[in-house]
Amino acid sequence: MNMDVSQLFSSERLTGGSLAGILLLMYMPIGVLLTVLRIFIGAHVLLISCILPRASLLRRIVLRVMNLFLGLVISHEGLENRDPAAKVIVANHISVFDHVTIGLVVPSIVPNVWSLPTYVTWAMGYTEMGARDGRTTLLRNLKKHFATSNVPIASLPEGAMTNGQVGMLKFSTWPFDLGEPIQPIILTVRRPFLGVNVESLGSSLWKDIFWFLFVPFTRFHVRLLPSQRKLGSESLDDYSRRVQSLMAQELGTQITPFTSADKAEYIKRSYVYQPEATRPQPVPQQTTPSPPSQGASSTTGSPNSTQQGDSAARTDAENDQLCMMVQQVKEVLPHVAEATIRTDLGITNCVDTTITNILEGCVSVVPPDSPERLEQKELGGACAPPPSTPSPSSLKFSSPTFGKSSKTRQMSYKERKDALLFNARRHYMEKHGLTT
Repeated sequence: MNMDVSQLFSSERLTGGSLAGILLLMYMPIGVLLTVLRIFIGAHVLLISCILPRASLLRRIVLRVMNLFLGLVISHEGLENRDPAAKVIVANHISVFDHVTIGLVVPSIVPNVWSLPTYVTWAMGYTEMGARDGRTTLLRNLKKHFATSNVPIASLPEGAMTNGQVGMLKFSTWPFDLGEPIQPIILTVRRPFLGVNVESLGSSLWKDIFWFLFVPFTRFHVRLLPSQRKLGSESLDDYSRRVQSLMAQELGTQITPFTSADKAEYIKRSYVYQPEATRPQPVPQQTTPSPPSQGASSTTGSPNSTQQGDSAARTDAENDQLCMMVQQVKEVLPHVAEATIRTDLGITNCVDTTITNILEGCVSVVPPDSPERLEQKELGGACAPPPSTPSPSSLKFSSPTFGKSSKTRQMSYKERKDALLFNARRHYMEKHGLTT
């Protein structure tokens, strides 16, 4: 079955049509009051979660009750499948509170693999494990944790949220590289009455949290599956794919070749790079003469002064237009130098043509040699830095020109991404003297 990446995400926050909209308006005063009250309750939840031991039964009972007031209703099944030897929990990613839900059923810690501010990391309950220093550092710190503690770690290897209804993003392999048994957990979520989706494409962390506090309640269901172990002949990719296939089968969805990077690229295409018909039009050139500067004659300007004013006005307008066009290209291709974009725009005077020139290799782009960024991407973080842009001459395209259809562009993008990964891995191994 062919699937488009857009099917994996909710494009709108509100669904249900006009009736749901009327109900939402009627509910709004109650929702605002609930939000304010739940903010204060949430502060107490954070305090208790920090004071009580993570594996404590009392902590789970108290937090389960308090989370009811926050609107998080949690049910579970399959606890008989809990394997004490499985120190790595793997779950699908459908909301910003997935790790909280898992922790209230199976006590666990969540290593931070996202580039988040320190206070956000603490507030969301993540644990710093050195992920920003690369995959090797993360795995080393996690293995040290396993040597001194029996508390498992919970991971969301999809790296980005989906709607949980159609398919799953491709798993990152780092949780499967720890040499520990895997405990698969599948999460489902339901939010009745108001037709408010749990996730929305392009939404921020704080908006998602606000809607959790605003709606009457959100129901999570946690289901534990039998633990899995790596077979002797399996590669990491095969191991992760086997576990993901088991989870997708239980969820009634399917696994896809798309990754968190594909979601980020889709967001850029949907919300940043707009068709020319819907793009804001360039600022029209100003033809009215500028006012005379201080100290100039108060009489009507001569033809020469008027022409100088026209020229200055046109120059300012052209600069504004060029800056706007440069920004539009930077939003689509953020890792191309601004000077390179500006130079090509000076020739083409067209955003689409410049983007096509860069993608097709007509413009020379110097690739940044930073394999550490590749390691961060492999961790699967939705907020991780985007991949570096390699030299276009080293890439293979599925078509000789920039594709007119989304399917053609997606194929071309996937091939460029594969070439990027191959080149970055090769440079990294050569730099550190590693062999395949």
